[in-house]
Amino acid sequence: MLLLYIEILKEPSFNFQKPTLEFIKSNFSDLDTLDLDNHSENYLFDYALKAFQENDQGILFFDIQDSSAQLGKSILLLNKLIKKKEQMLIFLKGNHSMLEKMLKIYPNTFINLSEEKIKEQISSL
Repeated sequence: MLLLYIEILKEPSFNFQKPTLEFIKSNFSDLDTLDLDNHSENYLFDYALKAFQENDQGILFFDIQDSSAQLGKSILLLNKLIKKKEQMLIFLKGNHSMLEKMLKIYPNTFINLSEEKIKEQISSL
C-alpha cells in the first residue's frame, strides 16, 4: 500500500523534518511512502500518479502548512486519483477551504484527526 504525503506550503521549503510522516512510517513500516509538496516538479507528480495507480489501496495525506497557499499541481493529481480510486483514504492535517470543499463529498476523507485516530483509520485498510 502506498502513502502519498503532500505538504501545502506558501513557498518552497527545504525542511526535511516531517513529524506526522515519521509517526506514520514508524507505526506502519510496510507502507511505501512518497512525499512531495505543492511546489514539486511536474515529473514528481507524474511519478506519484503512476505509483498510486499501481497500488490496490492508497492513502493521500495533505499536511497543510499554510491555508492560503495555492495547491499547484496537487489539485490536478487529486482530481485524477479521486476518479480512479475507491479504496483510498484521504487525510487533511490543517485547514484549507478549497480542499475541504472538494473533499466534502468523498466519503473516506478525514480532517484534523489525532495521531491515534490516524493510526486507527490506516489500520482499517
